[in-house]
Amino acid sequence: METLAYWTEAADKRLVAFSSTTVRSNPALFLEARCAVAEEVAAITQMLCLVKSRANELQPIAMMPPEVLLQIFMFVRKAYLLSFER
Repeated sequence: METLAYWTEAADKRLVAFSSTTVRSNPALFLEARCAVAEEVAAITQMLCLVKSRANELQPIAMMPPEVLLQIFMFVRKAYLLSFER
């Protein structure tokens, strides 16, 4: 839960300027707010990709030596090609 609290607090701090109350009270801010929120979404998406990439690096399969993976894929390829010969 500590992680969720951290990211919730970070989001609150970043998005407070674009609250619906602020935007409604000043319609000129509407387009600016939409653009700023879109930039936030793009940045968060990029960060999420980095976190997911790191999570993938920590999977056991990522620690397997490339030579072993090569042998596995060669075996699967051969089995796949043999399935068409039958």
